[in-house]
Amino acid sequence: MITALDPDGEPTGLVVRTFTSVSLDPPLVGFLPDKSSSSWPKIEQSGHFCVNVLASDQQGVCRQMAAKGRRSSPGRLRCRRTGFP
Repeated sequence: MITALDPDGEPTGLVVRTFTSVSLDPPLVGFLPDKSSSSWPKIEQSGHFCVNVLASDQQGVCRQMAAKGRRSSPGRLRCRRTGFP
């Protein structure tokens, strides 16, 4: 799950199916958001994001974040000390 703060400072996120390591030095990752994602433009505008690797018992979180038509899941996304949800 990729999360960030949108331009209004609200937590937002999306689920990606493709995530890969691009480089170890410097550390770079790649992921492919769906073209129809309404969350990706907000994450892209933020300029920063957080990668959350979910455990198998977090399928409910994954399904909630993947549901079309929801803006974000503010109740589930909380900002860490780093400032990222």
